Amino acid sequence: MNSKKIFGMVIGVIAFIALVAGATFAWLTWSSAPSNIAGTTTTFDVVYSNPGGAITSTLVPSATYSTAAGDYTYVTISRTSGSLTGTASLILNVTTLTLNGTCTTGGNITYTSQGNCSGTWATADASKIKWAVYTGGSTTATATTEVSSGNFASITNNKINLVENATLNTATTYYFVYIWLDSSAGNEFVGSTFSGYISAEAVQDQM
Repeated sequence: MNSKKIFGMVIGVIAFIALVAGATFAWLTWSSAPSNIAGTTTTFDVVYSNPGGAITSTLVPSATYSTAAGDYTYVTISRTSGSLTGTASLILNVTTLTLNGTCTTGGNITYTSQGNCSGTWATADASKIKWAVYTGGSTTATATTEVSSGNFASITNNKINLVENATLNTATTYYFVYIWLDSSAGNEFVGSTFSGYISAEAVQDQM
């Protein structure tokens, strides 16, 4: 079995309007034991890694994603040449999502955390945190085919499904994952934080 754990520290400085993001590490899980199939010498052998490291930049409002360093991460996945066929899915696991917001007191609006609000509280809108996955090459310049996209309002059980049931090839497939704030995001996001990791699930085809 080939699987790897890649670790990366999340770093960043809160900007005037910003959300710190991070893909902290990656792992691979299997749907069946990676052992020889009865009567054959063939195994289901998958190679997965996160060479893109952590998303380390602060996120500022933008109409679309950025290919600047630190604004994205990427993972690679493939099956070995002698492996059985199968599919893979990528999941964004959200370990921390702390959203600040607006506090209205006596007609005055402040941007703060809920714990510091003594008036009417409104949490920042998670749907303004956008994500997208692209593939098609080994660099941001060539990986221009959108696989999927969405926002953080779709989080279920602290997970977002990024890629589902993609065919595993012997050639390495690169998936570039972008996270950014929508251009309509405002000061309600000041001081908000996000961290998480991208995991993969590999499923062997039925024989």
